[in-house]
Amino acid sequence: MHIRGIWFLTLCLGWALTSCDNGAPKRIDLQITTRGGGNFLVAGVEVSYVAVCYPGSYSPYDNVDDRGLRFSVKPQKPDDPDYGDVLWKDIDSVSFGAPAGNRGGACDGLPTRVAAVVHYKDGHNESRDLEDTTDFGIEGQTDHGKIIVPLREVAKLGLVPDQDWPWAREPNVNYNEKLHLTHQDGKTQLFGYPEINTNQGKGLDGQILVSPFGSNAEGLPTLIAGAREDIAWHLIKSVDFEPLGPDKTLKGTVTFTDGHKEERVVRDLMMEDGQETASFYGLKRLEVEVHPTPVPKTSS
Repeated sequence: MHIRGIWFLTLCLGWALTSCDNGAPKRIDLQITTRGGGNFLVAGVEVSYVAVCYPGSYSPYDNVDDRGLRFSVKPQKPDDPDYGDVLWKDIDSVSFGAPAGNRGGACDGLPTRVAAVVHYKDGHNESRDLEDTTDFGIEGQTDHGKIIVPLREVAKLGLVPDQDWPWAREPNVNYNEKLHLTHQDGKTQLFGYPEINTNQGKGLDGQILVSPFGSNAEGLPTLIAGAREDIAWHLIKSVDFEPLGPDKTLKGTVTFTDGHKEERVVRDLMMEDGQETASFYGLKRLEVEVHPTPVPKTSS
């Protein structure tokens, strides 16, 4: 469940397939191709516009949008609150060009907007500058777990029809995980209910800005082709780590429960379980122990 899910109570809720009041389906599914060559099928999309760049200033508009994407500069049309937005219900696909602008402050170097060509369902196209997603991005679920793709990293996206993928359904099992950690120095630790906060403070003029919007990873937080994908713990058998360089990133060789392996980049983050703490950078190996329990059925 999204940590920031409380914000969505005023929006369309849940995974049901009925329609919202504005005519858009409650669940949006996208095929996303990134500039780094990634290709992701993402279900249950929402877009986060959080931007923690200056003290007390966190977002150009509201924080989360499930209706679509936003123009960089929204035209004024007071009688239509949707005017100036790219609504999912109206489009077929979006092709992206170069990012531009500079958010500045603690986000120095991050763009404010991304050039795009919007391909509408009625056949016409429009060239627009779209607002970049600074700290988070397009969020949803893949067959591996939660994914976040910053808009500036997207090359193309397109809407796809729901095909009732098993991994996109509401879960009928809860997973309780224990992590068996082996450090480079031989030390071992056992973590139950691990928490990994992916938010890191940003330096600005001698002070540290810490986002008020928490973002606990929903699995192993990995970087792949411009996206952050949290691989669900119950899909992982083990991970072997190797340092990549002076920036304390690691190569994680992930062995999945079905036997196949994938290499991912893992940042040096801290994990804790209320009693123990550990840094990813000091790890040599991680093994996952999973205990599934059925979700209790609710009476109708």
